[in-house]
Amino acid sequence: MKRYSKNVIKTLASLGFDHIWTNADGYPCYVHPDDPDQTELSISPSISNEATARNLVRRAQKIARVAPVVEKRKAGQVKERQQAERDRARQRLEYVRAKQHRLIEQDADAAERARVEALIEVRERELAEYERLMKQPAQGGNTHRGTGHARHYVGARP
Repeated sequence: MKRYSKNVIKTLASLGFDHIWTNADGYPCYVHPDDPDQTELSISPSISNEATARNLVRRAQKIARVAPVVEKRKAGQVKERQQAERDRARQRLEYVRAKQHRLIEQDADAAERARVEALIEVRERELAEYERLMKQPAQGGNTHRGTGHARHYVGARP
């Protein structure tokens, strides 16, 4: 028995799987007592691939209901992050405009005013880019035609 097979069998034992029988190919079959479907896991004694062993362990964890929860992308969180980024861009723009007003009141030199005006332009472009991205239609959409469309037009027609 190879190393990966031994590790998978040890993991199955630690998860509470019971050895029920050995099939005709010599693979030990395991089942979890709490599984309502009584799904059998047969483990090859010659697993030589780490990915295969990892997949078997993951499958066993799902059957035993101890698989780690994988955080998937949540649209609500993405929208909140994007809204926060737009709010920060607006705040930066407001800060620079307030600085410009202070410089005008203080009669600052022309170089300082020009630098602040350039910064205002950069902040306005940044905010405009966020607004453009929010109004842009979704990519892909109905433009994908699939392979059937390509097969129809490839080659000569009868």
